[in-house]
Amino acid sequence: MFVYLLYRWTITRRFEKAQGGFVYRKRPDLPGFVVTDQDRKDLLREFRRRYWKFWLLMLACTLACSALLAVVAMVFGFGQRFIELAGYALVLALLAFIAREQRTWSLLPEKNFAKCPRIEPEVPRAGWSDRFHSMMRNRSWISHIAIVLIKGTLAWLTSFDLADAQFGQWLLLIAFTASIVISLYGAAHKALTKADP
Repeated sequence: MFVYLLYRWTITRRFEKAQGGFVYRKRPDLPGFVVTDQDRKDLLREFRRRYWKFWLLMLACTLACSALLAVVAMVFGFGQRFIELAGYALVLALLAFIAREQRTWSLLPEKNFAKCPRIEPEVPRAGWSDRFHSMMRNRSWISHIAIVLIKGTLAWLTSFDLADAQFGQWLLLIAFTASIVISLYGAAHKALTKADP
Protein backbone atom coordinates (compact mmCIF):
# COMPACT_ATOMS: atom_id res chain seq x y z
CA MET A 1 0.00 0.00 0.00
CA PHE A 2 2.85 2.39 0.84
CA VAL A 3 4.45 1.84 -2.58
CA TYR A 4 1.12 2.49 -4.31
CA LEU A 5 0.64 5.73 -2.38
CA LEU A 6 4.21 6.77 -3.21
CA TYR A 7 3.69 6.18 -6.95
CA ARG A 8 0.33 7.95 -6.87
CA TRP A 9 1.85 10.92 -5.04
CA THR A 10 4.64 11.05 -7.65
CA ILE A 11 2.09 11.26 -10.47
CA THR A 12 -0.20 13.69 -8.63
CA ARG A 13 2.55 16.21 -7.86
CA ARG A 14 3.31 16.52 -11.59
CA PHE A 15 -0.03 18.30 -12.09
CA GLU A 16 0.07 22.05 -11.64
CA LYS A 17 -3.14 24.03 -11.33
CA ALA A 18 -3.76 26.32 -14.27
CA GLN A 19 -6.63 28.45 -15.46
CA GLY A 20 -9.55 26.14 -16.23
CA GLY A 21 -7.65 22.93 -15.46
CA PHE A 22 -4.16 21.57 -14.96
CA VAL A 23 -0.77 21.37 -16.66
CA TYR A 24 0.86 17.96 -16.52
CA ARG A 25 4.64 18.11 -16.68
CA LYS A 26 6.79 15.04 -16.07
CA ARG A 27 9.90 17.19 -15.69
CA PRO A 28 10.51 20.94 -16.00
CA ASP A 29 12.71 20.35 -19.08
CA LEU A 30 10.00 18.39 -20.95
CA PRO A 31 6.89 19.75 -22.73
CA GLY A 32 3.74 20.01 -20.61
CA PHE A 33 0.16 18.99 -21.43
CA VAL A 34 -2.84 21.21 -20.77
CA VAL A 35 -5.50 18.89 -19.32
CA THR A 36 -8.86 19.12 -17.61
CA ASP A 37 -9.73 17.98 -14.11
CA GLN A 38 -11.56 15.01 -15.64
CA ASP A 39 -8.42 14.03 -17.59
CA ARG A 40 -6.49 14.08 -14.33
CA LYS A 41 -9.07 11.93 -12.52
CA ASP A 42 -9.21 9.47 -15.43
CA LEU A 43 -5.41 9.08 -15.38
CA LEU A 44 -5.29 8.42 -11.63
CA ARG A 45 -8.19 5.97 -11.93
CA GLU A 46 -6.50 4.07 -14.76
CA PHE A 47 -3.21 4.00 -12.87
CA ARG A 48 -4.95 2.56 -9.81
CA ARG A 49 -6.66 -0.12 -11.90
CA ARG A 50 -3.48 -1.11 -13.73
CA TYR A 51 -1.37 -1.07 -10.55
CA TRP A 52 -3.55 -3.44 -8.51
CA LYS A 53 -4.31 -5.67 -11.48
CA PHE A 54 -0.58 -6.06 -12.15
CA TRP A 55 0.35 -6.84 -8.55
CA LEU A 56 -2.47 -9.34 -8.11
CA LEU A 57 -1.31 -11.05 -11.31
CA MET A 58 2.31 -11.00 -10.10
CA LEU A 59 1.29 -12.54 -6.78
CA ALA A 60 -0.68 -15.29 -8.49
CA CYS A 61 2.17 -16.04 -10.93
CA THR A 62 4.76 -16.06 -8.13
CA LEU A 63 2.73 -18.52 -6.05
CA ALA A 64 2.06 -20.73 -9.09
CA CYS A 65 5.73 -20.76 -10.16
CA SER A 66 6.91 -21.47 -6.62
CA ALA A 67 4.50 -24.39 -6.30
CA LEU A 68 5.54 -25.70 -9.72
CA LEU A 69 9.24 -25.53 -8.77
CA ALA A 70 8.56 -27.40 -5.53
CA VAL A 71 6.64 -30.13 -7.38
CA VAL A 72 9.33 -30.47 -10.08
CA ALA A 73 12.07 -30.66 -7.44
CA MET A 74 10.22 -33.43 -5.56
CA VAL A 75 9.23 -35.44 -8.65
CA PHE A 76 12.67 -35.39 -10.26
CA GLY A 77 14.62 -35.44 -7.02
CA PHE A 78 16.48 -32.19 -7.60
CA GLY A 79 18.52 -30.94 -4.67
CA GLN A 80 18.78 -27.68 -2.78
CA ARG A 81 21.09 -26.18 -5.40
CA PHE A 82 18.44 -26.48 -8.12
CA ILE A 83 15.84 -24.79 -5.94
CA GLU A 84 18.23 -21.90 -5.18
CA LEU A 85 19.13 -21.37 -8.85
CA ALA A 86 15.49 -21.61 -9.91
CA GLY A 87 14.57 -19.12 -7.18
CA TYR A 88 17.16 -16.63 -8.44
CA ALA A 89 15.90 -17.07 -12.00
CA LEU A 90 12.32 -16.46 -10.82
CA VAL A 91 13.36 -13.31 -8.95
CA LEU A 92 15.20 -11.97 -12.02
CA ALA A 93 12.16 -12.65 -14.20
CA LEU A 94 9.89 -10.88 -11.71
CA LEU A 95 12.23 -7.87 -11.56
CA ALA A 96 12.20 -7.67 -15.37
CA PHE A 97 8.39 -7.71 -15.45
CA ILE A 98 8.20 -5.11 -12.67
CA ALA A 99 10.63 -2.82 -14.54
CA ARG A 100 8.60 -3.26 -17.73
CA GLU A 101 5.34 -2.41 -15.95
CA GLN A 102 6.88 0.62 -14.26
CA ARG A 103 7.97 1.81 -17.69
CA THR A 104 4.36 1.43 -18.85
CA TRP A 105 3.11 3.45 -15.87
CA SER A 106 5.69 6.12 -16.63
CA LEU A 107 4.47 6.46 -20.24
CA LEU A 108 0.76 6.34 -19.34
CA PRO A 109 0.28 10.16 -19.10
CA GLU A 110 1.98 10.77 -22.46
CA LYS A 111 -0.30 8.14 -24.01
CA ASN A 112 -3.50 9.47 -22.42
CA PHE A 113 -2.69 13.13 -23.07
CA ALA A 114 -1.36 12.70 -26.62
CA LYS A 115 -4.20 14.79 -28.12
CA CYS A 116 -4.09 17.52 -25.46
CA PRO A 117 -2.48 20.91 -26.20
CA ARG A 118 1.23 21.09 -25.42
CA ILE A 119 3.24 23.91 -23.90
CA GLU A 120 6.96 24.49 -24.07
CA PRO A 121 9.35 23.36 -21.30
CA GLU A 122 10.08 25.76 -18.46
CA VAL A 123 13.84 25.17 -18.60
CA PRO A 124 16.31 23.93 -21.25
CA ARG A 125 16.65 20.17 -21.72
CA ALA A 126 18.99 18.67 -19.12
CA GLY A 127 20.95 15.43 -18.96
CA TRP A 128 20.62 12.75 -16.29
CA SER A 129 23.46 14.16 -14.18
CA ASP A 130 21.99 17.67 -14.17
CA ARG A 131 18.55 16.32 -13.22
CA PHE A 132 20.02 14.20 -10.42
CA HIS A 133 21.95 17.12 -8.94
CA SER A 134 18.93 19.39 -9.21
CA MET A 135 16.77 16.80 -7.43
CA MET A 136 19.37 16.47 -4.66
CA ARG A 137 19.50 20.26 -4.20
CA ASN A 138 15.70 20.54 -4.03
CA ARG A 139 15.21 17.58 -1.66
CA SER A 140 14.67 18.66 1.94
CA TRP A 141 17.16 17.78 4.67
CA ILE A 142 14.48 15.73 6.43
CA SER A 143 14.07 13.63 3.27
CA HIS A 144 17.84 13.19 2.92
CA ILE A 145 18.19 12.04 6.54
CA ALA A 146 15.15 9.75 6.38
CA ILE A 147 16.33 8.06 3.17
CA VAL A 148 19.84 7.44 4.54
CA LEU A 149 18.43 6.07 7.82
CA ILE A 150 16.01 3.72 6.06
CA LYS A 151 18.64 2.42 3.66
CA GLY A 152 21.19 2.12 6.46
CA THR A 153 18.74 0.10 8.57
CA LEU A 154 18.02 -2.24 5.66
CA ALA A 155 21.76 -2.69 5.02
CA TRP A 156 22.35 -3.37 8.72
CA LEU A 157 19.57 -5.98 8.83
CA THR A 158 20.94 -7.60 5.67
CA SER A 159 24.48 -7.77 7.07
CA PHE A 160 23.66 -10.27 9.86
CA ASP A 161 25.71 -13.50 9.79
CA LEU A 162 27.73 -12.61 6.70
CA ALA A 163 29.99 -15.58 7.36
CA ASP A 164 27.11 -17.88 6.40
CA ALA A 165 25.46 -15.49 3.93
CA GLN A 166 23.97 -16.73 0.70
CA PHE A 167 24.59 -15.15 -2.71
CA GLY A 168 21.28 -13.26 -2.62
CA GLN A 169 22.10 -11.76 0.77
CA TRP A 170 25.42 -10.45 -0.55
CA LEU A 171 23.64 -8.92 -3.55
CA LEU A 172 21.16 -7.14 -1.27
CA LEU A 173 23.95 -5.83 0.94
CA ILE A 174 25.91 -4.53 -2.06
CA ALA A 175 22.78 -2.89 -3.49
CA PHE A 176 21.88 -1.19 -0.20
CA THR A 177 25.47 -0.06 0.37
CA ALA A 178 25.73 1.44 -3.14
CA SER A 179 22.38 3.15 -2.62
CA ILE A 180 23.57 4.64 0.69
CA VAL A 181 26.74 5.97 -0.99
CA ILE A 182 24.63 7.64 -3.70
CA SER A 183 22.31 9.15 -1.08
CA LEU A 184 25.26 10.47 0.96
CA TYR A 185 26.76 11.94 -2.21
CA GLY A 186 23.46 13.70 -2.92
CA ALA A 187 23.34 15.15 0.62
CA ALA A 188 26.98 16.30 0.36
CA HIS A 189 26.22 17.95 -2.99
CA LYS A 190 23.29 19.81 -1.43
CA ALA A 191 25.47 20.98 1.47
CA LEU A 192 28.34 22.11 -0.77
CA THR A 193 26.00 23.85 -3.20
CA LYS A 194 24.30 25.73 -0.39
CA ALA A 195 27.70 26.75 0.93
CA ASP A 196 28.69 28.27 -2.39
CA PRO A 197 28.37 32.07 -2.57
